[in-house]
Amino acid sequence: MAASIVEALEAARAAGDEPWLREHIAAELAAADAATVDRIVDGTRRHAVRRTAEMAAATEMLNRSRRAAADGRRQPRPATSAWQAT
Repeated sequence: MAASIVEALEAARAAGDEPWLREHIAAELAAADAATVDRIVDGTRRHAVRRTAEMAAATEMLNRSRRAAADGRRQPRPATSAWQAT
């Protein structure tokens, strides 16, 4: 779950929406309880195909943003995956 949050925030930063997403994630985590875990487990199984497509779309959005930065069309943003190097 932590890796999904980090990657989602990286994509949101690239799109200029990190503060909104960070606030949304924090609110969801603050409201979490045992029933939340059950919904995550059940929902993940039930919606696996759709979530796979959503992750692929998010990956493509992030890759487009990185390509645009490499082409000089926008300023590159620091990657959040720096935590992996430590």
